[in-house]
Amino acid sequence: LGPLGKPADVKRQKPYLKAGAKAKADLDVSIGARMGEVFALAKRFVEAGATLVLGSHPHVLQPWEKVKTADGREGFVIYSLGNFVSGQAQLARRSTMLLYVGLTKTTAGVVVNGVRYVPLVMNTRDGVRAVEAIDRAGGSVDSRRMTVNMFGTANLQDPAAPLETSPGCP
Repeated sequence: LGPLGKPADVKRQKPYLKAGAKAKADLDVSIGARMGEVFALAKRFVEAGATLVLGSHPHVLQPWEKVKTADGREGFVIYSLGNFVSGQAQLARRSTMLLYVGLTKTTAGVVVNGVRYVPLVMNTRDGVRAVEAIDRAGGSVDSRRMTVNMFGTANLQDPAAPLETSPGCP
């Protein structure tokens, strides 16, 4: 859908979101939006029919939440996944995550059945930038603490363990 940020953008996209929801597509409506701190925008996308909204733009991790719509549906929103690879030096801009989202097709449409995440940190060693799973590489304790404080431990995924995304949404 491209960069969004104005209330009119949701209004313009609403017919497409509703059509996707009515069609009960194999993969319900998901949106990747560059939205910064426009928290209300993500909620409006869910109200308009989106099941999953993945936000980006502010270069730092921002919270996630389950959004309940007026008609009883639920959507999952993460407001920002932060940077994945960048040359920015601040810890908050080097801390990121690998997000796993479990989707299940039901008679009511596609639902998010759970989420998991692996805290990651970007490091530069010998001039080479790399993204590392903190718990596997023994990475930055401060980065891990910051990420886990924001997202909690209930959905924390051990990078060496088999993946299961059904513990429920936060």
